[in-house]
Amino acid sequence: MTENIVDLWPEFTLTPEMQAPVAFLRQQAPILARKTKNVVTAKVEAVDGGDDMIYSFVLVAPALKGYSFRLFSMVHSKIALYPVNLRSALPDPEKKGFSLTWKAANESELFDAMKEIFNHPKTIEAVNSIIAQSEGFQKKTAQ
Repeated sequence: MTENIVDLWPEFTLTPEMQAPVAFLRQQAPILARKTKNVVTAKVEAVDGGDDMIYSFVLVAPALKGYSFRLFSMVHSKIALYPVNLRSALPDPEKKGFSLTWKAANESELFDAMKEIFNHPKTIEAVNSIIAQSEGFQKKTAQ
Protein backbone atom coordinates (compact mmCIF):
# COMPACT_ATOMS: atom_id res chain seq x y z
CA MET A 1 0.00 0.00 0.00
CA THR A 2 1.43 3.37 -1.10
CA GLU A 3 0.94 6.38 1.13
CA ASN A 4 0.27 9.74 -0.43
CA ILE A 5 2.62 12.23 1.20
CA VAL A 6 1.76 15.85 0.62
CA ASP A 7 4.70 18.14 -0.13
CA LEU A 8 4.11 21.36 1.81
CA TRP A 9 7.42 23.00 0.92
CA PRO A 10 7.79 25.84 -1.61
CA GLU A 11 10.25 25.64 -4.49
CA PHE A 12 13.68 26.99 -3.49
CA THR A 13 16.09 28.98 -5.60
CA LEU A 14 19.30 26.97 -5.58
CA THR A 15 21.32 29.88 -6.93
CA PRO A 16 20.17 32.85 -4.88
CA GLU A 17 20.31 36.25 -6.49
CA MET A 18 21.68 37.76 -3.31
CA GLN A 19 25.21 36.76 -2.28
CA ALA A 20 26.24 36.14 1.30
CA PRO A 21 28.12 39.13 2.74
CA VAL A 22 31.24 37.01 3.24
CA ALA A 23 31.47 36.62 -0.55
CA PHE A 24 32.21 40.33 -0.84
CA LEU A 25 35.02 40.04 1.71
CA ARG A 26 36.53 37.14 -0.22
CA GLN A 27 36.33 39.13 -3.46
CA GLN A 28 38.33 42.00 -1.96
CA ALA A 29 41.24 39.91 -0.63
CA PRO A 30 42.88 39.16 -4.02
CA ILE A 31 42.37 42.78 -5.10
CA LEU A 32 44.50 43.97 -2.17
CA ALA A 33 47.17 41.39 -3.02
CA ARG A 34 47.22 42.54 -6.64
CA LYS A 35 47.44 46.24 -5.68
CA THR A 36 50.38 45.59 -3.32
CA LYS A 37 52.11 43.04 -5.60
CA ASN A 38 51.51 40.38 -2.92
CA VAL A 39 53.49 42.30 -0.30
CA VAL A 40 50.26 42.59 1.69
CA THR A 41 47.64 39.90 1.23
CA ALA A 42 44.37 39.30 3.00
CA LYS A 43 42.41 36.34 4.23
CA VAL A 44 38.91 35.88 5.56
CA GLU A 45 38.59 33.93 8.79
CA ALA A 46 35.37 32.46 10.13
CA VAL A 47 34.59 32.00 13.81
CA ASP A 48 31.69 30.07 15.30
CA GLY A 49 29.46 32.68 16.83
CA GLY A 50 26.59 30.55 18.09
CA ASP A 51 23.53 32.06 16.42
CA ASP A 52 25.68 34.47 14.41
CA MET A 53 28.08 34.23 11.49
CA ILE A 54 31.33 36.01 12.37
CA TYR A 55 34.04 36.76 9.82
CA SER A 56 37.27 38.72 10.06
CA PHE A 57 39.11 40.43 7.23
CA VAL A 58 42.77 39.96 8.10
CA LEU A 59 45.76 41.67 6.51
CA VAL A 60 48.79 39.38 6.13
CA ALA A 61 52.46 40.19 5.53
CA PRO A 62 54.08 37.04 4.10
CA ALA A 63 57.59 38.60 4.25
CA LEU A 64 57.15 39.33 7.97
CA LYS A 65 56.81 35.66 8.85
CA GLY A 66 53.08 35.81 8.22
CA TYR A 67 52.39 38.78 10.52
CA SER A 68 48.65 39.43 10.49
CA PHE A 69 46.36 42.27 11.53
CA ARG A 70 42.58 41.97 11.81
CA LEU A 71 41.32 45.02 9.94
CA PHE A 72 37.63 44.46 10.72
CA SER A 73 35.04 41.89 11.69
CA MET A 74 31.58 41.32 10.25
CA VAL A 75 28.65 39.73 12.07
CA HIS A 76 25.20 38.72 10.87
CA SER A 77 22.57 36.19 11.86
CA LYS A 78 22.85 32.65 10.57
CA ILE A 79 19.28 32.83 9.28
CA ALA A 80 19.38 36.33 7.77
CA LEU A 81 22.07 37.92 5.62
CA TYR A 82 21.22 41.46 6.72
CA PRO A 83 21.63 43.55 8.74
CA VAL A 84 25.40 43.17 8.98
CA ASN A 85 27.40 44.76 11.76
CA LEU A 86 31.00 45.70 11.06
CA ARG A 87 33.58 46.60 13.68
CA SER A 88 36.94 47.93 12.63
CA ALA A 89 40.17 47.55 14.56
CA LEU A 90 40.79 51.19 13.65
CA PRO A 91 40.45 53.58 16.59
CA ASP A 92 37.57 56.05 16.75
CA PRO A 93 39.14 59.36 17.79
CA GLU A 94 35.78 60.66 19.03
CA LYS A 95 35.41 57.73 21.45
CA LYS A 96 38.99 57.72 22.77
CA GLY A 97 40.26 54.50 21.23
CA PHE A 98 37.05 52.55 20.73
CA SER A 99 36.63 50.78 17.42
CA LEU A 100 34.72 52.31 14.53
CA THR A 101 31.42 50.51 13.82
CA TRP A 102 28.95 50.35 10.94
CA LYS A 103 25.56 48.73 10.40
CA ALA A 104 24.57 47.73 6.87
CA ALA A 105 20.94 46.91 6.08
CA ASN A 106 21.69 45.73 2.51
CA GLU A 107 24.43 45.10 -0.07
CA SER A 108 24.71 48.77 -1.01
CA GLU A 109 25.27 49.85 2.59
CA LEU A 110 27.75 46.98 3.07
CA PHE A 111 29.74 48.17 0.02
CA ASP A 112 29.70 51.73 1.39
CA ALA A 113 30.94 50.58 4.80
CA MET A 114 33.68 48.38 3.32
CA LYS A 115 34.81 51.19 1.01
CA GLU A 116 34.97 53.55 3.98
CA ILE A 117 37.07 51.04 5.93
CA PHE A 118 39.43 50.30 3.02
CA ASN A 119 39.87 54.02 2.26
CA HIS A 120 40.20 55.15 5.88
CA PRO A 121 43.48 57.02 6.48
CA LYS A 122 44.42 54.56 9.24
CA THR A 123 43.89 51.59 6.89
CA ILE A 124 46.09 53.23 4.27
CA GLU A 125 48.68 53.97 6.95
CA ALA A 126 48.60 50.35 8.17
CA VAL A 127 49.00 48.90 4.66
CA ASN A 128 51.81 51.33 3.82
CA SER A 129 53.54 50.49 7.10
CA ILE A 130 53.34 46.76 6.39
CA ILE A 131 54.72 47.37 2.88
CA ALA A 132 57.65 49.41 4.22
CA GLN A 133 58.47 46.87 6.92
CA SER A 134 58.18 43.99 4.48
CA GLU A 135 60.50 45.64 1.99
CA GLY A 136 62.97 46.43 4.78
CA PHE A 137 62.82 42.84 6.03
CA GLN A 138 63.35 41.46 2.52
CA LYS A 139 66.41 43.70 1.97
CA LYS A 140 67.87 42.64 5.34
CA THR A 141 67.45 38.91 4.66
CA ALA A 142 68.86 39.27 1.13
CA GLN A 143 72.16 40.69 2.44
